[in-house]
Amino acid sequence: MRLTNTPTNKNNTFLGLSPASTAVLLGTIGLAAMSLLMMYAIDNAELPQSIVPDNIFRSQSIFMLFAFGVMLVMRSINYQRIGDLAYALFIFTLVLLTAVLVFGWIGQRVDFIGKIFPYVNGSCRWIRLPFFQIQPSEFIKITYILGLARYLRYRKNYRQFQGLLGPFALTLLPMILILLEPDLGTVLLLLPILFIMIYAAGAKVRHLVAIIVLMIACVPVFFANMAPYQRSRVVGVFLQSAEVRTWLESHPKVKDYVYPDKDLKQWKNSVEGFHLLHAKTAIGTGGIIGNGYGKGVYLEGSRKLPECHNDFIFAIIAHQFGFFGAAAVILFYLIIATGLVEIAGKTAEPFGRLIAVGILAILLIQAGVNIGMTLGLMPITGLTLPFVSYGGSSLLTFFILIGLALAIDRTHPLQIGPKPFEFENDS
Repeated sequence: MRLTNTPTNKNNTFLGLSPASTAVLLGTIGLAAMSLLMMYAIDNAELPQSIVPDNIFRSQSIFMLFAFGVMLVMRSINYQRIGDLAYALFIFTLVLLTAVLVFGWIGQRVDFIGKIFPYVNGSCRWIRLPFFQIQPSEFIKITYILGLARYLRYRKNYRQFQGLLGPFALTLLPMILILLEPDLGTVLLLLPILFIMIYAAGAKVRHLVAIIVLMIACVPVFFANMAPYQRSRVVGVFLQSAEVRTWLESHPKVKDYVYPDKDLKQWKNSVEGFHLLHAKTAIGTGGIIGNGYGKGVYLEGSRKLPECHNDFIFAIIAHQFGFFGAAAVILFYLIIATGLVEIAGKTAEPFGRLIAVGILAILLIQAGVNIGMTLGLMPITGLTLPFVSYGGSSLLTFFILIGLALAIDRTHPLQIGPKPFEFENDS
């Protein structure tokens, strides 16, 4: 099947961008601006280093400029050429994930290796280089979407149940490596992306429902084999209720299974309890209009929210700007999502369409999980708020994904032959 690139019609476009690309870019810039505003406010709050590193505004500004430049480069390339490298890039990130695990284990015994592959908070996820550090589990998000899109294009064997083994095997490889770090949040992120992409590619709903039911049946086994701190995070969502804590105290066998070796009366002082309660308090004290930029007890007073620049940045936004600030963040994500939906809908070439669907899925799911975690509706996972949380690897990952979406919209390949994802009736 031959494909011919046709440039986007530049009539009625803004700076050469289609309305869809304009929406994606404006939403991204809005979130990036919010990130820099938050980093500046947190930097000037003079919080202790145990809460926030020094000079995060300067670091985030450098990360942002570099990531934005990479996004512009990605937009200028022919994304179909990347398709030829999709498997190689996927394998390369798997090698990086393996290296993190192997050398992280060695680093616990050899000091100089441990400085390059450090353990932080019980996890080995980073490769520390002279001027920066990278997190391979962030970049697997890009190469996984590319690899899965490459596998799914022009195939129809996954229309049968046994044909789904290929996409699931491709997903299982990074999941195992990331789970060993451990990084449960990223692992749980890959599964919904898989389901959304194979559904978009034409997999049958009844097959997907059967797999989901099977996975739900395996939840008790999965829960029992979680690390203790991971189990505490999951249970912590329910332990916010005093009634649940009281019920568990009256049922010691259930309590020992779901929350072993811990005192429920001290739950509020536990790591997960402290984070959840203070995040919700920060949001609640923001009210409708907020305390004002750089204001509030979590920036000026004695109260402290660990990871307020990273995992819990949404709470600090709501603390300063209230409901309207939080709603603005969500609105920016919806603006990006609207553009991505349009890009996916008008892209006839299957590889590009699947990439756009994957980008849409990962953006909304990760943002939703982070916001849900901050509101106490989901377990603490360590997933960042895209474009807003502090950190170079996360910023670079999502700016690359946005660059890919803009590249797809920049050139619309002319499809010669049947439309993608249209199949004959099969059982």
